Amino acid sequence: MNETGIPAMGRICPNCGSPVEDGFAFCSVCGAGMRNGTGRICPNCGSQIKSGAAFCGVCGADMRNAAEDPAADNGNAQVSGAPADQNYTPTPEQPLNSAPVQGQQYYAPAQGQYGAPAEQPPKKKKSKLPWIIGGAVLLVAIAVGLIFGLKYLKLNNRYTEAEEFLEAGEYSKAYEEFTDLGDYKDSAEKAKESMYGYANSNKDRENIKTFVYLTKLKDSGYKDSEELYSEIFGWKFELTCCNTDEDDETTLEESVSKYSEFFHWSFSVEGGAPDEKLDIRTEYVYPDGTVEEGGFAGGAEDGDNWTVDKNDPFFEDPDEAEGGTLKLRLVNNDTDEELCVFEIELTNEMKPRAVFLFCNDDIKDETTMFTSVSRYAPYFQVGYMIENKASDEEIDVKECMVYPDGSTDEYTRSTKYNEEERSQWMFGLVNNSRFDEPGTFTLKLYNDKTDEFLGSFSIEVTDEKPGTSKYLDKVTVAYANSDFNDFKTQKESLSYKDTVHVGILIEGAVPGEKIEYYLIAVPPNGFKVNIIQEGVIKEDGTCSIGLNVDRGDFTQEKGKLIMMVYDRNTYDYLGGIAVDITE
Repeated sequence: MNETGIPAMGRICPNCGSPVEDGFAFCSVCGAGMRNGTGRICPNCGSQIKSGAAFCGVCGADMRNAAEDPAADNGNAQVSGAPADQNYTPTPEQPLNSAPVQGQQYYAPAQGQYGAPAEQPPKKKKSKLPWIIGGAVLLVAIAVGLIFGLKYLKLNNRYTEAEEFLEAGEYSKAYEEFTDLGDYKDSAEKAKESMYGYANSNKDRENIKTFVYLTKLKDSGYKDSEELYSEIFGWKFELTCCNTDEDDETTLEESVSKYSEFFHWSFSVEGGAPDEKLDIRTEYVYPDGTVEEGGFAGGAEDGDNWTVDKNDPFFEDPDEAEGGTLKLRLVNNDTDEELCVFEIELTNEMKPRAVFLFCNDDIKDETTMFTSVSRYAPYFQVGYMIENKASDEEIDVKECMVYPDGSTDEYTRSTKYNEEERSQWMFGLVNNSRFDEPGTFTLKLYNDKTDEFLGSFSIEVTDEKPGTSKYLDKVTVAYANSDFNDFKTQKESLSYKDTVHVGILIEGAVPGEKIEYYLIAVPPNGFKVNIIQEGVIKEDGTCSIGLNVDRGDFTQEKGKLIMMVYDRNTYDYLGGIAVDITE
């Protein structure tokens, strides 16, 4: 300040020429930087820099390579022609920007120190479009980020929920969630884990979902899904019987004789995919490696039980064949893959067995083998022998009859093993309610002491009748006595030691005509005696029939002896008589 109270203006702005108050670093009019005699001005911010300073104290610019201003003095340049010891003090009447009064000293930039004030180019008005575009892009980026952020948050929440389902054993829900998540994290692997968990906890071959899940897992090779699939849907077979009795569906023999002429075995089937069928065949693999198809081929499904019968001997010459392990093999008929193998030993032991020789309705016929018999037949006979080359001792044979209606009957008799001893079994069908309907009749033979099965024979009982007898309703009993020369007397009782002589009268019969008939005699003990005879009609129309009832133990009882006559060709009942048997 000078004495007038006006700030001392000891410097002039080199840019605009305005006076600048001492101590100001910048011009208050144009903002140009002012120097304080240091000799340098910062090229970066325009601040005055002391000599020797390496950096600008205001902005930190590097001043080490900046040159000293040679025209700089102790702070101010002196105007030419002015006294050096006079200072310029502006008066109130004189504006600060007016020229100095004559004789006054003022500060001015040294000659050549500053150039003319630089002309400032007009400032261009900046466009707002980049800001608008940038703002829009930023908003879009924020929106996209929010959308993806929310989507990620939603996916993550669903993933967490799916994991909770999996841990809680709710495998179906877990599978659905992980499947919907697609490629998110390890959802695909978690979906497989869910399917496996469901299948492993629902091992039900009827469960379609278990089947579908395991099929997918098996195809992708996931863990041990192949083994789990086999455990649930794999085919399983079990041997349920193996013996030489066609009607025995339970006994599992460990061995059978190589001499057996009949072999019977069965197996159960379990598994497979829902509604799947498996085409299989059976084979026999003999001890020497020979393979023979085993008599069964067809479509098997879950729950089946198949029976396989071998109706011929194992070997043509059992004496020459070696025993050993017989394999019963099940094979996939489509792929020839071996499915299962059962084994049984063929021994060299010759066990007793029944050989059936004949079956017919003629007591004189010991060769004919019927395949069926009419249920109207008065009787039919079955002949068999027990064969065992290792012994000729007697054996008690238990005969078990199984009738068409399912009822059974038993009888025991003694016979021998050798081929010369035959047992003839005869049975009358007439007046037996068990033959009121057709069906299968079976005779099964067992060793009465050991219950060892010896053999069986079956025959079909039909409903067929050959015809009608021309003697039907024309026959009456003419006499009954024990004298074959007595053709008139009819006694009411006879001794079991007597010979029974019975005569029948046939109305309208032609003398000399022959008649074939069955005579069925039923003594008091119920044992039937069946005889086929041929008679000749006499002049008086009668035909004599004879029967010796002295038959040993089976007749030594009191009671009724019933004699019935049947037409041999038509099986029609012609007539009969009942006689008391006394001692």
